[in-house]
Amino acid sequence: MLELEDQIDLLGAEMEQFHAGAWFEPEMDQLLFLTEDRSFRAERVDALLTLLWHPAEDRLIGLKFKGFRWLYEFLAELGKVPSDGFLPLVAVLETAMTVGLCEAMREQLAKERREERRGKYDLARSIAGFEKVQVEELRRAA
Repeated sequence: MLELEDQIDLLGAEMEQFHAGAWFEPEMDQLLFLTEDRSFRAERVDALLTLLWHPAEDRLIGLKFKGFRWLYEFLAELGKVPSDGFLPLVAVLETAMTVGLCEAMREQLAKERREERRGKYDLARSIAGFEKVQVEELRRAA
């Protein structure tokens, strides 16, 4: 049985062996990519991407992709998942960016449609003026 001091030394040796890389966390459905083993500041870009910054410097040290399972399945449907079992991180980033741009365009289009609809209601209001509908006619129709 190892002494406590030996266990701490082994744990410390394991912690020193950090290698930059990406890890999928299935419980959180996210892919985490870190270039350094340290704490970070998170900056949410959109529903899919979060930038991970060095805590004291203005330097990017990682990325987080939320909803990664969906991104992966989307890439697989497009035939973009290589048969070697390794998915290039840049393909994930490009897909997230494309999806994000599509979402932004959809939001802008929805805003434009709301404004257009509001304009048409205002136009209809301009001719409705003070006109009234006889309720008696409505009761007979019902």
